[in-house]
Amino acid sequence: MEEMKMKKIFSNICMLALMTVAGVTFVSCEKDYKPVSGQFTMNVEASMPSDGGTKQLTLDGTGLHATWAAGEQVKVYKGSNQLGTLTPQNISNDGRSCRLSGTLTGTIETGDVLTLKFNENPNYSSQDGTLAYIAAHCDYAVATVTVSGISGGNIKTSGHANFVNQQAIVGFKLKNKAGDASLYMATLKISDGTHTYTVNRRGSAEKFYVAFPGFNEKAISMLASYETDIRDYIKSGVSFSNGHYYEITVNMDYVLAMASATSSSVGKVIATDGKLYSHVSTAELAGTTASGIVAYVGEAGSVYGGRSDYKAIAISIDYPSGVLAWGGTDHPVNYYSTGTNLETLYSQTGGGAYSSQIGTGPQHESCGGHPAIYAAWNYGTACPSGASMWFMADAGQWNMVVKGLTGCSDDLSTTANNNLSYDKMNVKIATTGATPIDNFQHWTASEYNDAKAWEYHQSGYLIQVEKTSECRVRPIFTF
Repeated sequence: MEEMKMKKIFSNICMLALMTVAGVTFVSCEKDYKPVSGQFTMNVEASMPSDGGTKQLTLDGTGLHATWAAGEQVKVYKGSNQLGTLTPQNISNDGRSCRLSGTLTGTIETGDVLTLKFNENPNYSSQDGTLAYIAAHCDYAVATVTVSGISGGNIKTSGHANFVNQQAIVGFKLKNKAGDASLYMATLKISDGTHTYTVNRRGSAEKFYVAFPGFNEKAISMLASYETDIRDYIKSGVSFSNGHYYEITVNMDYVLAMASATSSSVGKVIATDGKLYSHVSTAELAGTTASGIVAYVGEAGSVYGGRSDYKAIAISIDYPSGVLAWGGTDHPVNYYSTGTNLETLYSQTGGGAYSSQIGTGPQHESCGGHPAIYAAWNYGTACPSGASMWFMADAGQWNMVVKGLTGCSDDLSTTANNNLSYDKMNVKIATTGATPIDNFQHWTASEYNDAKAWEYHQSGYLIQVEKTSECRVRPIFTF
């Protein structure tokens, strides 16, 4: 028994001793991990990203390659505090790796995560389309390392500093819409909906190299120009990842003057500068304002609007506010068509849907007590020079608009036709960035009688309704 008790005590003594030793060891390590202030030397092996990098950017058959260059500076941060800079030493033959060396000053301890930044203030705003400019001004790259120990004023780190670019680099090759001819343009503007990047090439060039922070699932719009040649492009759902290089061919469409509009121009955005763009955003890139959407193009004189040479109709980009009653029982003189027969109304198109007398007489201010008519006339965005003013389409013009936007050859009748419905028009409108046609009735400028007027029903037909009813108004202009 005594022997057993002695063993038990001895065992407890040994455990206590081990605990004491463990405690001493723990305290000792704790002292090693305490922050140390002063000046330190840091050396860390660094490698370039696989798709891009710093300073020298060159292309070969396998992609874009980046190399370190002597004299470059990499800033070192602990949190938001800059501790110093490192410079490349012992650069490898291919330039892809080096040793970054330098002196840091501050308070550092084992376990600290240090952030290494190259070119932390990139300038994406005034690029010239070359890799050399990107390397010198846009190439922001970041790496992190963890302090694994401090000995004799030297900082040791765990692992390499693997730099990751904080932007995507894209080589845009521009072609015509058919894709069978290269475009040599001087200026390229790119927008992701939040930021716009303007690239002014030193001379006309087929390919533009552009750097910008990556983004995910955004619509991009592009506008390229060389003297009087202007092209645009729009695409949705585009993603570019930071640290990657892309080569992309972009087939760009002509930006034509509105006088050159043809049936293939239906669905184009017409801006206040009188040019036809693919999208509201590309008009904005050109520094102009989207005014309408081309809805119909026919023979000269077919759409009226004040001049016998007008051949096209544009509907407004969006709506005047609210739903409105047609209002009034009198028919404003020289303004609208009237009748109970659609065929007759269609033949009257051009005879009364527009008045050069707007601004005088009963139409002024309230359009003779017709609030819906006034809303169309008073639509805020300017029309292009050379076009008519805003007005409300009569039944015949609505017939042209619906047929043009749906691509259906049927005329509107008094029977629902799904091929002429609002959602079929929106297929074309959806590509423009404009406000879609509402699932709601829309006034025409054609009277049925003193009490009723014709309206376009969203199911694809015309129906007469009481003038006191409330319908939507979508203004048009002709050109």
